[in-house]
Amino acid sequence: MATVSTFRVELLGASFTVQTDATKEHFEKLVMGLSERFDALRQATNVYDPLKLAILAGITLSDDLERERGSSGEADEAAGELARITERLIMRIDESLAVPERQVRND
Repeated sequence: MATVSTFRVELLGASFTVQTDATKEHFEKLVMGLSERFDALRQATNVYDPLKLAILAGITLSDDLERERGSSGEADEAAGELARITERLIMRIDESLAVPERQVRND
């Protein structure tokens, strides 16, 4: 059974506690990444409203996730195509190496 820890979060002027089974290091990494995303969005868009920043962060995170899913799907397709090509090459090699059956002569 996973241990549940409680962490305090302070982002965009809001402060609250979160219970999670994540390690302290992992949770702090997530919060820091989100804080950095808010900072980058502020600089790129000049948006300072906390709700709008949270929405923009959610949209950009969703976009990142969709792009990652798409690229992994493309990788799966490429791996499947490579497997099919490899199988065809192996069959051709096997065919070219096959020695016709010869009758053994008794001399």
